[in-house]
Amino acid sequence: MTLYEEYVSGWKNFEAELSIFESDTQKKLLRKLKREKDRANFLSLITEVNFGIFYAQNGATVEYEKKYQVKDKKQEPDWTITLNDQVFLSEVLRLNPTQKDQKRNDFGVKLLNAIEQLEGSYFVEVNYQDEYFRVLDFSLDDIVKELKDWFSTERKLGDSITLFNNFTFTIISANTHEETVLVAGNFNSIDIDKRRLESSNSEFFKKVDKYADLIEQTSMPFVINLHIDFKNGLDSEDVFSFLYGRVDNRMIISEHTEYTSGLFYNDNVKKYLNGVLLRYNSEHIFFRNYFKGNKLSPDNLDFFKKFAPSDQLS
Repeated sequence: MTLYEEYVSGWKNFEAELSIFESDTQKKLLRKLKREKDRANFLSLITEVNFGIFYAQNGATVEYEKKYQVKDKKQEPDWTITLNDQVFLSEVLRLNPTQKDQKRNDFGVKLLNAIEQLEGSYFVEVNYQDEYFRVLDFSLDDIVKELKDWFSTERKLGDSITLFNNFTFTIISANTHEETVLVAGNFNSIDIDKRRLESSNSEFFKKVDKYADLIEQTSMPFVINLHIDFKNGLDSEDVFSFLYGRVDNRMIISEHTEYTSGLFYNDNVKKYLNGVLLRYNSEHIFFRNYFKGNKLSPDNLDFFKKFAPSDQLS
């Protein structure tokens, strides 16, 4: 099964929802999605689709990867949005789990899948003694072999074994009437690394730097659309602090703020980035840049105001 087939099996009307786009855009998105084999890249494409649908459903005309000539290079921002008679650039950024978290998650999925292939009418719960284990320290085959040997002796409810000082398996049902083992998995804890937002080498800064010349050339507003995967341990409060700084009273956020630690007050960012639209837990939250040079029109500021945090000055 391809990534696309796997995804649409859980979203039955996915292709119907794409009909909100014009025909060429639909075909281009489907072509890219169907040929993508890397899961992280595939999810990034899905995120681009979701933000495009959001804008289109709110009355915008959307153009996917419209080509622009910028000095001696060509650029294709994810979306060019026309809303309330104003055109602005809209780039999508998805923060997936960190590489080390993803490796642990992948290891866990493979372990659960391998256990489910073992013979036995048991329902087994899996837990980790150290949730932040290094994948390279363990062999999946060795764990499964040891567990298979353990199952070769009849087990009863409550029996438990810890393998390699980290992987604990507990029988929570000893008679499932199934031929192979059922398993209840462990959700890894996440190493929260806010540097993924705040580092000068973060994808956020790279996006702004990448399109700075295009923004200068066209004088168009620029909005970054950010999707946070709940598995990466960051949330809307982290985004707020990243953009506005760590302030005691969120109601004072305005173009007159004296706080300079947030991204919106960075001299290399504030004149380019006009706002950030966050998608988190299926909710959209818009963080406005209150810099007086914000290029978004009054009508579009009013539009995004509907999605502002409830306790943020608007």
